[in-house]
Amino acid sequence: MRSGHCGRRKALALKLELATSSPRLKTNRRVAGYSKLWRMRLSSKRVGQSNWRIVEHLTRAPIQSRMPPFPALCFRRNMDVVQINRVSVADQVASILRQKILNGELPPGTPLQEVPTAASLGVSRNTMREATRILSLEGLLKRSAHRGVSVARLSAEDVAEIYQVRHLLEIPAVLAARAEDSDVLSELRAALEGYERSVEQADWVRAVRFDLQFHTLVIRFHRNSRLESFYQKLIGELRMGMVLVDRRHDDPGGLVPVHRKMYELLTVGESRDCAKLLAQHLRDSETRLLDIMDQRMALEKAKQAAV
Repeated sequence: MRSGHCGRRKALALKLELATSSPRLKTNRRVAGYSKLWRMRLSSKRVGQSNWRIVEHLTRAPIQSRMPPFPALCFRRNMDVVQINRVSVADQVASILRQKILNGELPPGTPLQEVPTAASLGVSRNTMREATRILSLEGLLKRSAHRGVSVARLSAEDVAEIYQVRHLLEIPAVLAARAEDSDVLSELRAALEGYERSVEQADWVRAVRFDLQFHTLVIRFHRNSRLESFYQKLIGELRMGMVLVDRRHDDPGGLVPVHRKMYELLTVGESRDCAKLLAQHLRDSETRLLDIMDQRMALEKAKQAAV
């Protein structure tokens, strides 16, 4: 009987030891430690400031040595780390492919095979798939259910539809400009200066980026965020074609004065004259783009006939 009683006592002691060593109980102990500290602080106010200093001296070090930092402080520290984001691998791959497309290394219609391209860049297929998704949203790539992913190719109908929508959005935006839209005008000036520098350096990819940024900022005169989002997606489809237009223009530097004149007219409130100039600029841009597309199609047909 005595041996059985001792066995039960040992079993109970073992269970008690396991229970007290559990993480949940340790957390409860920490919370209890915080509660004990605050109870001492409240009671010390009744006793007196001198007594609180004694209690604080006796309890702060032992309790702080056993407890981790307060959860709110940990959360704030983690938030500070999260705010510093690095560029993902998919974004870097998308940047490389975007540069090749805009530089003409990957001409329109070129199929982009997922496995070989991922292997050449040293990334996984999932990363490659995410990069192509980013470029598809920008209008530089197109997905087909049977042909996979390929570099986007604009048709004459696509160009006509895009420029029709540009006329419908940009002309009313200019007419809606007001003198109090100083924030938009300052951003237009910055985009114009970047456009001028890029044309002087013959950096057509950057020039087109500032050119399209200038026109995107014009849409802000509508003060409609949904129209801005819609326009950005629409204008992304023209990016590759605009690079070809600026690169093969007879006088690329002549494109800058048109934008500068539009900016100057907006600053002095001559919105109607600016709208007329913008309408002519859009017609000229559409005509140049269609001419270049016709030339490319003729060259491709000549190559196919030669083969």
